[in-house]
Amino acid sequence: MNLLPNSVEPRLHVVATESQGTQKAHLRIAAAIEQEVREALLPHDCIPPERELVERFGVSRTTVRNAIDTLVQRGLLYKIPKSGTYVSEPGPTMSPLTISSISESMGGFAQDTRIEVTEILIGEARGNAEITEVLNLRPSDLTITIRRRRYIDDKIVAFECSVFPYGLVPGIEKEQLDGPLYELLKTKWGLQVERLRQKVRATALRGRYAESLHAETGLPALHVERIGYTRSGIPLERSIFIYPGEKPAIEVNIIGNQD
Repeated sequence: MNLLPNSVEPRLHVVATESQGTQKAHLRIAAAIEQEVREALLPHDCIPPERELVERFGVSRTTVRNAIDTLVQRGLLYKIPKSGTYVSEPGPTMSPLTISSISESMGGFAQDTRIEVTEILIGEARGNAEITEVLNLRPSDLTITIRRRRYIDDKIVAFECSVFPYGLVPGIEKEQLDGPLYELLKTKWGLQVERLRQKVRATALRGRYAESLHAETGLPALHVERIGYTRSGIPLERSIFIYPGEKPAIEVNIIGNQD
């Protein structure tokens, strides 16, 4: 498997685990419940009880509960103890955004821009409480971590670490990963990031980040953490971008349609 333009082989680690057959079950159930909520229910209507959903979808009660919890966390539903689960009042709406990946955003900055895939890791989410929480995964769910370095004019300008639920992108490790990942997600699996949560902070390079950037420990850098969601609110990625430099800066452009 050759994923790099310069024929450098990234490290690929695969951890054997249980069957992936049920990994996306709670996400599918959440999407089905959401569709019913939007098409047939009104605010404060009660959704069907868990036992009915278990029979309807032919899954376990745990899977149904995980699906409902996903929609509660997104604010689509709310629970009343000993009563049931209800449809929330609709929140404010936003115009659709045109969201591009870092690859697409940086493409016009220099003629000689390339990406080097340095490591691919497939394994269970257990042991990483942060990833389990932000991607709404169970400990036994598989994730794939893709680590890359970005070059402009042969100079390292960024280190990237992106984590995806493997159940949503099976076989992604066999694809060309040295280009825009968002474009690959849309083309291969029909997945599109339509909402982002992003945190930006100053940091100093330490450990893996300094090593990956071939930079001195303690060098100032910009740390960007991003969580991307699909239209239905399913977490699709958690990415970390590290930009080294004495005066790092980042420009964010958001383009939307005005009603």
